[in-house]
Amino acid sequence: MPRLVVDRDTCMSSGQCYMVQPRLLQPDEEDIPVPTAEEFPEEDREALMDAVHACPTGALSIQE
Repeated sequence: MPRLVVDRDTCMSSGQCYMVQPRLLQPDEEDIPVPTAEEFPEEDREALMDAVHACPTGALSIQE
């Protein structure tokens, strides 16, 4: 199952990822996105890709 990984050092806290996919990501107290699950079902792959592509700094990635 795919995992969504956030590079906290690269993230600029724009919020684009969790505005596009609020079911998959939520901001923490520093407005850094945090995945809402450890792993996501395969059916969420397209939504995960939407979140990854929404990130202006490339701070999100999908790991298998």
